[in-house]
Amino acid sequence: MPIAKSRPTCGKLLEHCIEKVTSFREKLGIKLTVFKVGVTADPSVRFSFYMQQQNFTSMWLIAKSTSIDLVHMLEAALVFEFHKHVGCRNQRGTGGDGALNRKDPSPPPYFVYVTGGRADQMRRAPCKHLVELARAEVRLKDAEAGLHKVLVDNGYSAPELDANQGRAAVPFEDFSPNAAWVSTRFQELPWDVTPPIVQGLHLSEEDQTSFFNIDLWHNCHMGICKHFCASSFIGILESDLDAVPRVGMEAKFQWITQIYLNYFKSRRVNPFVREISRDTMNFPAGTACPIGKWSKGQASTEMMMFLHFFCRQYIEGNTADPLLLTIADAARALNLALSTLYRSGYWLQKEKAALLAKLMFRFLALYAKCAELTLRQGKRRFAMVPKLHMLAHAAFDLQDQSSRAEWAHNPLAMTNQIQEDFIGRPSRISRRVNIRSLHKSLIMRTLIVYQDSWRVADSDERGMDGYPDV
Repeated sequence: MPIAKSRPTCGKLLEHCIEKVTSFREKLGIKLTVFKVGVTADPSVRFSFYMQQQNFTSMWLIAKSTSIDLVHMLEAALVFEFHKHVGCRNQRGTGGDGALNRKDPSPPPYFVYVTGGRADQMRRAPCKHLVELARAEVRLKDAEAGLHKVLVDNGYSAPELDANQGRAAVPFEDFSPNAAWVSTRFQELPWDVTPPIVQGLHLSEEDQTSFFNIDLWHNCHMGICKHFCASSFIGILESDLDAVPRVGMEAKFQWITQIYLNYFKSRRVNPFVREISRDTMNFPAGTACPIGKWSKGQASTEMMMFLHFFCRQYIEGNTADPLLLTIADAARALNLALSTLYRSGYWLQKEKAALLAKLMFRFLALYAKCAELTLRQGKRRFAMVPKLHMLAHAAFDLQDQSSRAEWAHNPLAMTNQIQEDFIGRPSRISRRVNIRSLHKSLIMRTLIVYQDSWRVADSDERGMDGYPDV
């Protein structure tokens, strides 16, 4: 007579599920896995939702039962076990809530699952996949979520017919001077309700729109440079450049770090970032899309300086690799544009503004070429992010102003770089006013300082000596 198989106890079943969730995290990488535990009656539909909404890449079914109560208790127990772990999307005290609690739940069987993906995977596809990029979901905590939503909501998405709006959508990844999005500027208000900040100002609708300016410093130093430097260094170390030693990746990172430290030692500078490594480049594996792991704008300046030095020392004249030569050309263009802006005053002569616009457009074209070259290699490098579009706006503004008048505004004058340093001027002003009228007096005195700065700018002659570097 056959022996009946014993049913697993609740304890054994829970232990099995805990082991599976742990294995799931280990497979993707404990430190980088974003995951969630849940229950469902239709795994395929549920996983499709997570792929589209959360950009998750994997789902494991770890238990199956005809009892809703059993899968709900398992879910609650797993949430209690893992909610404190890094990357867990489940909140403490949850589990047992959801669609299966309806009066008419789906018929059994019911499944307990764990789903997730790596935190370092690209949230947006390269430029080849424009449609996916335009429809990509970005987490609310993503620094670029707001901008991405504005671009998509206003039709700056994939180059296809937008059935909802009845017009052709415009790709925001087009960085050329004659991009299609240029003709759409100031054609309609970018909001449904006028922002409070401009409601009290005597401005026309067009002037209200142009009241908001691009923060070039944040877009470059806290965005573009982090993507460009990280992808460039990884591209260099993965290349066949003669100077790169034929050793493992970790040894290559140590090699370039030593050159990096020696470079700044010779300049008597103590760099903010002390090494070029997998950690500082956010590059745990070859499948990752690197991005600089630093939160200080000065670090981007130092990385760009070193990258330009490295290119002149080891790449230019020493290789025919198209990717490395493109990186070197791009680094020179952006460094020259930014350093020239920083050496200049508020006003730029039109010839200088036009040349700076060309340098910015050149960098954007070369960045896109780097993305194309690495995409052909099957690598995820040089992510196409909305901050690149903002740099294109800055370049177009310089080009437009230089064609209309003898002078153009330095876009650095509109950045938040100085205002973020509250230890500086705003702090000094706040210490010289009556505490009972602090806020009003601080704003008034700050406006006076701004007015004085504009007056001084009229006689600022920095950078007006022939511009030899341009």
